[in-house]
Amino acid sequence: MRGVINEGKHDERAEISSGNYRVIIAHPERVRNDSRFVSVLRKSEFSTRLTGIIIDEAHCVDEWSEFRPDYAHLGELRWLIPPGIPIMAASATMTPAMQSRVQKVLHIDPQKRERIWLSNDRVNIQYNVRRMKFPANSYLDLAFLVPFGLAPSSPPPEPFSGLCTGSLEVKARAWLDKLSKFI
Repeated sequence: MRGVINEGKHDERAEISSGNYRVIIAHPERVRNDSRFVSVLRKSEFSTRLTGIIIDEAHCVDEWSEFRPDYAHLGELRWLIPPGIPIMAASATMTPAMQSRVQKVLHIDPQKRERIWLSNDRVNIQYNVRRMKFPANSYLDLAFLVPFGLAPSSPPPEPFSGLCTGSLEVKARAWLDKLSKFI
């Protein structure tokens, strides 16, 4: 996946219009103020393939509209896309009052909306606060995370296994290597 329309780089409008991308990610300022992006949304060859719009972190439509006013205008998408295309507003922190305001801004029909409530409580995630005994740059207070005898060729220990995919694995490995030198 590449950027939608990169400033000064390859113009991907034709590729987007012809359906070469299944997912397009754009920030509110691009959606509202970039005439090239808006022209792509209006093209029938694009809009007939459009299956939905997802507004991630949708609480920003309500909370951030004062200092990022384009969030408050995301509802204009409703008039740029064909009728019946669903708009999904996703947020882990939206209160019921915010939901009501966001629904109005995004022109989500209350008769057709579907609310999905999932708890963000994760029993497998724990917070652990410990008083530091050593200087922060020594990493010694983090020794409890690394099993005794961990070798550079060992797989990441269990607490890090969920983080270790792709480039994060490289970062986790580098961090563990650095930590093991201090222990």
